Amino acid sequence: MTSTPGTYFQLNWRDMPRIRAMQTTLVDILTNVDSSDRGELEVCLVNSKKTKSFVDPTVSGLPSKMWLQSRETATRTLENDKQAEYIAKFYIIARFISRKMDARLPSTNRAVGYRLVSKLMKQDTISRMIKDLALTMNVHPYALGIVPENKGRVYVPDGVIVKTRTVGNILAYAENKGSHVLLDLQGGETREVPRLIHSLQIVKPEKIRAVIVCEHRSMSSQFEEMERIEEPLMDGFLVLMSGGFSDASSKEFLSLLSQLDNLKDTPFLFMSDCDPHAITIFTNFKFGSACRAYESSHTICPKLMWIGLTHAQYDVIADKWPEQLLKDALKLRPNMSKSDQATFLAREKEHVRTKGAKVKARPTAQINKADRDRMDHLFKAGLLDGPGEQVVKAQLEALRDGGHKLSVYDLDTFNTFGVLTWVRDAVAGVRGEYAELPEQGVDPTFDETFVQQQFAALRMSQTSMDPESQAVRDRADAFARGNPQIISNSRKQRGVVNAELL
Repeated sequence: MTSTPGTYFQLNWRDMPRIRAMQTTLVDILTNVDSSDRGELEVCLVNSKKTKSFVDPTVSGLPSKMWLQSRETATRTLENDKQAEYIAKFYIIARFISRKMDARLPSTNRAVGYRLVSKLMKQDTISRMIKDLALTMNVHPYALGIVPENKGRVYVPDGVIVKTRTVGNILAYAENKGSHVLLDLQGGETREVPRLIHSLQIVKPEKIRAVIVCEHRSMSSQFEEMERIEEPLMDGFLVLMSGGFSDASSKEFLSLLSQLDNLKDTPFLFMSDCDPHAITIFTNFKFGSACRAYESSHTICPKLMWIGLTHAQYDVIADKWPEQLLKDALKLRPNMSKSDQATFLAREKEHVRTKGAKVKARPTAQINKADRDRMDHLFKAGLLDGPGEQVVKAQLEALRDGGHKLSVYDLDTFNTFGVLTWVRDAVAGVRGEYAELPEQGVDPTFDETFVQQQFAALRMSQTSMDPESQAVRDRADAFARGNPQIISNSRKQRGVVNAELL
């Protein structure tokens, strides 16, 4: 097997070619495989580590750091048994997809796996070869009728409507680009994130005070409850819940939201557990992922800011939360003497510290090998080297140096509405709304210094990117169109890379 250096590129399913053109290309590939006497077939090695590159905007001219895909081709021959096995499996998958395209029947990746998976061909192999085929044809995998699965959920605040234009049948869309389905996400409801969103708009965007991204889908009930709490600053949150590592539909949805002009001043905040897994999810939302590097330009959210949970936030709980409990108790017991107050405070402090010690000592809070491997990847890839990620990087370094993992649900250990008050105060900190908080002041679990540092770092990184400059916008638009000659010239002038950007 011989390889040839490739070029970096991006694919957008919204710009897919007509289905007849794709069918012609697919037939040519199948004919090439059938001609076994020729003994070779060119495919893109999308799973090779050499085909992904994490690009810094300061040297690429892009509007943000992101993963890029290289079109590196490899010639496989039937004379080699292992390569011949690959070609045979590739042929089976290509024939299956060809029949699906002829019948105009889209399928999910998992559904294709159910039909083809066997002892000789696993789900991972099928997924990899589908991407190989798509990139060989220079189309997004969706163009082959392999549509994404959606597991993310979104909560829309009261008074707001998210109006989306989605694609019902991706193969029908390839024949008629005007084929869309209108779907409205009503305020006060939690819905599944629609898949194949072509575009969206917001009705009454001024009611959205912040866009919150959370890795826990189970948080939906808490945010629905938030709207019912008659307290200032407890509403106006549009919440995207990914359910762990994000599906493609959720990332596209967030990216489209971040590009809306009427939300350009709205903070986009990522709340999560304090562990390497959660920080990796954050980088996937913000910069894209290596496994889907071919679509980073329209699935990233550069303005996303991480707000914790941090170790500092958790440690504050054990010291200050009993003081809040004491204030609440005094409202119920106005005749409590000072000595009784002191006794109550001492007892509650010990109670909270005991709970905190149990959280830190539990087995699930300890860093394991998988965590260390994930941290090594984050550090080596340079995902957190930018000025806007230094606070997140510091948290990761603390975990590497012996820290313990924390869950956002640990906040509810000490307060029924611990998570909600934390989110409320974090948003108030970013928006500068401290004066509007309730009389008891900022929730004691809120780490004001952390949020201010993170917000300042984010502003610094945005300033260094100069996203408002016409030059950067032109480069971003050119890159999204798949013909970024401006970027190529910019990179050649700096002498940064050998491979040209197409």
